[in-house]
Amino acid sequence: MSYILDALRKSERERVLGQVPTLSTAEVQFTDRRKRLWWWIIPVLAVVLIVGVYYVINSPIPNSESNLTTIQSPSSPRPVGPESGVPQKLTLSDGLKGQQQIEAKAVPDVGMKVHEESEPSEGVGIPVDLAELPLEYRKQLPDLVLNVVSYSQDPKRRFVMIDLQMYREGQRVKDGPRLEQIQADGVVLSYAGRRFMLRP
Repeated sequence: MSYILDALRKSERERVLGQVPTLSTAEVQFTDRRKRLWWWIIPVLAVVLIVGVYYVINSPIPNSESNLTTIQSPSSPRPVGPESGVPQKLTLSDGLKGQQQIEAKAVPDVGMKVHEESEPSEGVGIPVDLAELPLEYRKQLPDLVLNVVSYSQDPKRRFVMIDLQMYREGQRVKDGPRLEQIQADGVVLSYAGRRFMLRP
């Protein structure tokens, strides 16, 4: 069937070639150019899409822990040695003792710094969903409807709307639970020593 249509189109073009172009012939030529253009655009877009997917799949995942750095304050400078021009004798054991002292001093400072940052401000453990809490505990809480969660990497830009009122981290919600943390999928609240998660 397509052979017949192609032959008809070819004969029509040959017949029209000998005539003066009209508005209808100009339109036919214009649509043919568009069709040819699409045959070039589609493969190019397909190649770009394949390269993009390959890049996303094989790109390294950024490690959030590598972005956190602790800055240690420099300790007071120690004198290197006497200022005389006479060289001193150092033994290998002296160098090892100094290195062990430096390592012993550096490790507790870093460990204490990391431990302080990882402690939660109130409550212990992973927060439980509000629906999973006992009924008696939920009756103590005011009705909470989470309308909007605006999460940002910058904690100062995060906010939520609970019952159409805006709250930020650290504020009390309706003289009840304290808003501990705003996450992308909800908020962590604490009330009467328990931490729980409220989701939209």
